[in-house]
Amino acid sequence: MPDKFDNFIAGVQGGRTNYETMVNSPVKEKNTKKSGKTVAASVSPEEKKALDDIRNSRRGRKKPGEEGAAYKRVGFECREDLLESFDIIPYKVGKTRKELFEEALEYIIEKYS
Repeated sequence: MPDKFDNFIAGVQGGRTNYETMVNSPVKEKNTKKSGKTVAASVSPEEKKALDDIRNSRRGRKKPGEEGAAYKRVGFECREDLLESFDIIPYKVGKTRKELFEEALEYIIEKYS
């Protein structure tokens, strides 16, 4: 009869039922594949660094006296050709993707309201 430790290990280790099998199992190599995102070749290193600096300067901080807005996560599928064209824009204009999406939503709301 398995003990509590074996049950715990089985739950954590994906079905391996005891310490002996966990220790003697071959080590799985981590998948070191990078995500499919690539920055277009037309983006210069200076543009990339400028956008990285903007992202880092605003990370998790509000401006003095600024009230935090309420946010809600939005996710949707989009055509790949649109996203490939869109991925270059943050580097060209020096704004984050979040800022550009908010700007686009404001434009749509203004146009259709």
